[in-house]
Amino acid sequence: MSASALNEQTYYVPVRPAGAQPGEWRYGGAGNVNMTQQIVKCPKCEHAVIVPYYWDPRWATAPVNLHCKGCGWHKTLQATRDQDEVAEINKIIGTQNLYYSTLFEGNLLWARNRDIIMLYIDFIGGTHAAQPGNGSSNPLAHLPSWVLSADKKKMIRALEKLLELPKP
Repeated sequence: MSASALNEQTYYVPVRPAGAQPGEWRYGGAGNVNMTQQIVKCPKCEHAVIVPYYWDPRWATAPVNLHCKGCGWHKTLQATRDQDEVAEINKIIGTQNLYYSTLFEGNLLWARNRDIIMLYIDFIGGTHAAQPGNGSSNPLAHLPSWVLSADKKKMIRALEKLLELPKP
């Protein structure tokens, strides 16, 4: 079996061609959906700070350097298994501090980066046939049921507002 055939059978994440807008997707591997970084808020000025996607201090093999272009804040995060240190790190890089987040009908609506917001817009809007599926490499696998049961037009508007935030 060729590598491309294996990827088509293994991955079910829609891929956005470079420069495409929501609604312009095709099926394939993780490809152009950015699975390498997440964007968090700077703890000093709330400007966007880039963090490696799913960097976890409990399992990391190397430290990660964070730097805010807005105010100059910087911090080096080290791998650790100390629960107090992990809790402090998660205050910086956890989902509650993601740059692309907003309250939606009493729930925290968030995405790790702009590509994933566009993926959610297309999925919720029904512009492609992606399935939520499972697996950590599929952002659709982590959509909570309240997102899927919400009014589609309102949800898409909320996600589009997140896209209006300044790019990092």
